[in-house]
Amino acid sequence: MKHYINKILLIMSFTFIVFSCSDDEDKSIADRNISPVMLEVENDNVVLDKHFPDNIGVTMFWEDANYNTPTEINYTIELSNNMEFTEDEENSLYVTELGTATESLRTQSYTVKQFNEALTKMKYVPFVESIVYVRVVSSLGPNRLLKDYSNTIPMNVTPYELSYPNFYGVGAAFVVEWSETSALPLYQFPDAKHLNAVYTKLTSGQPFRFLGQLAWEPDNYSINADGTRDNYKFFTTLPSDVVQDGEENMKFNGATGWYKVEVNYNDKSLSLTAADYDDSYSQLYLVGTFNNWSQTAGDYPLTQVSTGVYSTTMEIPDSTEFKITADLSWDTQWGNIGNDNHGYSGFLGANGDNGNIKFDGGGNTYIITVNLNLGTISIVQ
Repeated sequence: MKHYINKILLIMSFTFIVFSCSDDEDKSIADRNISPVMLEVENDNVVLDKHFPDNIGVTMFWEDANYNTPTEINYTIELSNNMEFTEDEENSLYVTELGTATESLRTQSYTVKQFNEALTKMKYVPFVESIVYVRVVSSLGPNRLLKDYSNTIPMNVTPYELSYPNFYGVGAAFVVEWSETSALPLYQFPDAKHLNAVYTKLTSGQPFRFLGQLAWEPDNYSINADGTRDNYKFFTTLPSDVVQDGEENMKFNGATGWYKVEVNYNDKSLSLTAADYDDSYSQLYLVGTFNNWSQTAGDYPLTQVSTGVYSTTMEIPDSTEFKITADLSWDTQWGNIGNDNHGYSGFLGANGDNGNIKFDGGGNTYIITVNLNLGTISIVQ
C-alpha cells in the first residue's frame, strides 16, 4: 500500500462523578474529580489513500469512565480545525463529530472514507497536509448531560478529494413517477460538488427517494432511520414535511407546488424551498441581448405545448444571453440555476437564484424548450 494509514491511540481517563439525593427532593447532584484526562497519539501523521476507502483509517481506545449511576455513559470523538474547538463558519472555524460509542465499547474504528468525509466537511483542502485537533468527550444519558472533555491534541492529516455521486429523484412525488431510466436529475454545482439542486413540482402525500444512477441499483438514498434498509440509509437532516415511508422511501407531506430541492452530500441533508410560480401561464417570454433586455416587449414568446412545457424556434447568434419571464415582468423569471451562475447547464433557477443563460448559436436555428415541471431548458438545433 503506497500510503500508510496511521492509528490514533486515545487513552482517556474521565472524571468520577458522585450522585447524591437531598432529603426533600429526588434530584441528582454531580461532583467532579479534578484528575486530568490523558490523551496520547501513537502516530501523528496520517495520509488517507482514496484507493483503499474501506481500510481502517483510525482507531480510538479509551479507559472506561466511572459513574455511580445506571445512566448510560456516552463517548464522542470530536475533530476541529482549531485548538479551542470553536465553531464559527463565517470565520472558517469548524467542529465535527467523527463518531460515538456507549459504555459497552472501549474502542472504535473508522474507515479511510469516514475519516476523509469528516475532514472534507470541515473544508480541509485535498492532498495538502494540515493539522486537525482531536478530543474525546464523555457524557451521561440520551441528552448527553454532564459533558467532560479530554485535553486537545494535534495530528497531521492529508485528505483526498471526494468523488461525489449524482442524484436522481424518483417516485410519485415527482412528475417522473417510478421510471428509473427517466428519473429526475439534480444539477451538481461544479465549484461545490457536494451540492445538488433542481426546481421541480412536488405532489403532496406521495413517496419518493433518490437514486445514484439511472437504474435501481446499486445506489439508493433515503431517510436514515430505524426500519429503512441499511443500504438505503443516508439523510440525517430533513424538512418537517418529509417523513419515513416504509423500508425504502420517504413521503412528501407539504403542499403540492414548485420547490427547490437541494441535497447536501457532506451534511447528508435534504432541503425544500417553495418557489413562487406554477404552470398556469399561457405563454412565457425570452428576454435578452436579442431584444435589448426589454421584458415588456413580448417579441420572443414561448408557446405552451403541454402543461408546464413551453417551446419556440428561433435563430441564435454567438454570445447570446437571455432569461425567461412570465407576464412581461421580472417579477417571475428563470435563468441558469444558481445565483449569478451564468452559462448553459440545462437547469433552470427561479427568482433570485439564477444567472443569464449564455449560448453560442452561430446564427443557426434552434428549438428552445422550457419544462417547468422538471426545471429544465433544452436548446436543440
